[in-house]
Amino acid sequence: MSGRDRIRVELNDEHSAALRALVEAGTYPSVEAIIGQALETWQASRLVHGYTPEEIGRLWDEGQASGDLIDGDEAFRQIREEFQAGLRKAV
Repeated sequence: MSGRDRIRVELNDEHSAALRALVEAGTYPSVEAIIGQALETWQASRLVHGYTPEEIGRLWDEGQASGDLIDGDEAFRQIREEFQAGLRKAV
């Protein structure tokens, strides 16, 4: 298996001319390279640390609904205390 797939796409004259101009100017080696980079950029814009914008929105909403906010330093202080208390119990 080659890992490649041929897809036929029809473009309007403006898009087609823009692709040809980029290749002719030497900006890209081929139309395939332009499309590949465009798809990679599109995919990257949809993901933030592996999450889609919809997932981030859902996680934000869950966080907002989870209770009162506390300072980050205070949260880590509490986590350290709970961890150390757990260690003392284990000994």
